[in-house]
Amino acid sequence: MKKRKNSIFRYYIPAIKKHKNYLIAMILGMLAVIMADLFLPFFLKDLTNLFVELGDKDIAEATQLLWGILGLFMITWLGWRVNEYSITRFEIKSMQEIAQNCFEKIQKHSFRFFSDNFTGSFVKKISRFVFGFESLIDLLYFNFLYQTIYITS
Repeated sequence: MKKRKNSIFRYYIPAIKKHKNYLIAMILGMLAVIMADLFLPFFLKDLTNLFVELGDKDIAEATQLLWGILGLFMITWLGWRVNEYSITRFEIKSMQEIAQNCFEKIQKHSFRFFSDNFTGSFVKKISRFVFGFESLIDLLYFNFLYQTIYITS
C-alpha cells in the first residue's frame, strides 16, 4: 500500500495544538460528568437503605444524602455546561484556523492556475475539509473518548 504524504492530520494538528486549553476543558468537563454519574448510584443505594430502616435520628442522615445527590446533579450540570462551551469554542476556532490556512495556500497560486481551473470547486473542497474536522472531533470525542473513559472507570 502506498503511503500518502498529504495526510489531513498534517493540517488539523496545528489547529488542535493552538487551542489546547479548550481541549483540556472539554476533557475535564467530561471527567466531571462521568465521575458524578458513577457516584450517584452509591448515594441512591444508601438513601434507599436508609428509607427501609427509617428511624427518628436517620432524618439528618437522609437530608445529608439528599444534599449529596443534589451536589452530584449540580456537578453533572456544570460539567456539561463547561463541556458544551469548550467544545463549541474549540471547534469554531480550530475550523477558522484550518480555513484560513487553506485559503492562504490557495492565494499563493498564480493567476494562470485560477484561469485554467474552476475556482468554485476548490472553495467547495475546502469547505468540506473544514467541516470534516467538526465531524471527526465529534466522532472521536463523544463516541470514542467518552465511551472509553466511561467503560474504564
